[in-house]
Amino acid sequence: MNTNRHHITLDNDYLRMVIDINHGASILSLLYLPTQTHILRPSPTIIHDVRQTACYPLAPVCGRIDHGRFFWQGQYYQLPANIPPEPHYIHGHAWRTSQWDVIEHHHDLLVVLSRDDMGWAFPYQVEIQYQLHHTSIEATITVKNLDKFSTPVGIGFHPFFIKYPHSRIQTNAKKIMLVNDMMMPTGVMDDNDLLNALNNEEILSHHIDNCFSSWSRQAIIDQGNFIITLNASDNLSCLHCYTPIQDSFSSLNFFCVEPVSHMPNAINISDQYDEDACMNIIAPNAELSGKMQLCYQSIS
Repeated sequence: MNTNRHHITLDNDYLRMVIDINHGASILSLLYLPTQTHILRPSPTIIHDVRQTACYPLAPVCGRIDHGRFFWQGQYYQLPANIPPEPHYIHGHAWRTSQWDVIEHHHDLLVVLSRDDMGWAFPYQVEIQYQLHHTSIEATITVKNLDKFSTPVGIGFHPFFIKYPHSRIQTNAKKIMLVNDMMMPTGVMDDNDLLNALNNEEILSHHIDNCFSSWSRQAIIDQGNFIITLNASDNLSCLHCYTPIQDSFSSLNFFCVEPVSHMPNAINISDQYDEDACMNIIAPNAELSGKMQLCYQSIS
């Protein structure tokens, strides 16, 4: 039994998921019960950093903003670097807040809401819904603009998968965002070694921290004796893939396959790229929602 009051457990006959509302409403673990298989990289018993969790939400922006600086509607904004010593602002604020209210909770459903907007330039609220369906989960994130002006918004999810020697990713993307040594986009290509590696199921043999666009909205993670199918809603128009050189947050090797609504630093440079790489601009009281589904399937 879970005795931590910040941890909420959802389960059905096949899955058990634990969510930590004290750490960004992140997923701590997702277990396939019949074989006790971890679908996502499990969190350690004690969490010191949200990046140790199995999956965290991205809102109201995804990826990095160059040194936390941007202009919007003629005004200059400076956001603090939120993962020192990295100089950039990264992944928004939802994943870092502990201020979540439980709106609805059943054995297989959780809805939480946060209005903690102190880590962002504009007032907003974010709602996250987790629901279990047989051997799959659906995670839905919704940001509402609480400002009196239109504002830029980004959403997504940051799941971590265990990296086995035989792990493979099957997906399809048409473009890759190139980055410099500061991890800022420098251009886009439709023919590139990393892009070809992604489309040929060979990306996990590379160190990568790149965003892909014009992707299929589906990625199949083949773990040998089971597969995980990641499906994303249409407005999660980019796929960011990350494999670290060295993992400083877990004793398990991992990789990340992140469905997101825009490319890194889009708030500064999106006018140079295709529409599906740009941030969404939403009106006062309007909402932007995106959904990620993870489906487990055993391979006999």
